[in-house]
Amino acid sequence: MTRSALASRPGPTAIPRRVSTAVPGRVTHRVLPPRKRPNTYWRSREYLTPAEVDALISTAKRLGRHGHRDATMIQLAYRHGLRVAELIALRWDQVDLRDGLLHVRRRKHRLSSTHPL
Repeated sequence: MTRSALASRPGPTAIPRRVSTAVPGRVTHRVLPPRKRPNTYWRSREYLTPAEVDALISTAKRLGRHGHRDATMIQLAYRHGLRVAELIALRWDQVDLRDGLLHVRRRKHRLSSTHPL
């Protein structure tokens, strides 16, 4: 990709890095993709404030056919720190309404746990 093609792309770009590879009898050059910028470059924080979560929940309640379900899933994920895979993997046998407990099977090598509802 040429520099003019990179310049015409939207958003911030970096000058491509070049790597020379010595092959017997010739030298080849290949362009590496630009290094990934740290997340702090794009946003100042990695979490939602309670006010933003409340706005997200109220918007989810108003939109779509399953607004109440969607709002409940957002609230459950926020309060218990669930990942999306953990949230959608919940089954009714993991919810103990009598004792008010939620048994969460964690993903990505995290420890499974029991949460109070």
